[in-house]
Amino acid sequence: SPPKPVAAAKPKAAPKAASQRPVAGWAINLATMSTRQGAIREVDKLSRQGIDARVRQARVKGRTLYRVQQTGYATQAEATRELQKIRASGFKSAWLNRVTD
Repeated sequence: SPPKPVAAAKPKAAPKAASQRPVAGWAINLATMSTRQGAIREVDKLSRQGIDARVRQARVKGRTLYRVQQTGYATQAEATRELQKIRASGFKSAWLNRVTD
């Protein structure tokens, strides 16, 4: 059976992040999947909706998870402003985290 999302929002639409943004800084997490394939499918789905996202691997409590993120926000304030828009557009469970690479 297909992989189940660990946590995923049902988006209506979200503002598109510029794909040329650098990765380091702050990221908005849109969904977390248990498999890389599931995360890639989610990124593809979002891309068809005009939402630029990427997959980042994370280790959480000994498990490997795959975060679907919009990256490249230089400051926490910038990311927080965008997060508010994203939540209002349907990503109710979206959240921020610091990206170091």
